[in-house]
Amino acid sequence: MNLFNRRPYLFLIDKEGTNEQREGILQIAKVVNEANKGTLLPGLNNRPAAYPTLLNGSSVNYFSTLRDQKVLKEINDNFSTIQKLL
Repeated sequence: MNLFNRRPYLFLIDKEGTNEQREGILQIAKVVNEANKGTLLPGLNNRPAAYPTLLNGSSVNYFSTLRDQKVLKEINDNFSTIQKLL
């Protein structure tokens, strides 16, 4: 993490299923806290079932096909935080 960069760092967690993933998240959180620069967003916990078309690209607008309210709220929460920080 470049401490001289003026732009905020945003870390969006893909998912936290394994012990290695949880350990990596803890390490990122520690660096963000120590540097006092950056934000660790809650993440995309429903990714395996819901996010492939968003993250992998699609010719169809992902948001026009989204019907799962839990997933929609998760996306809105993350994007709202990103918008506030930028």
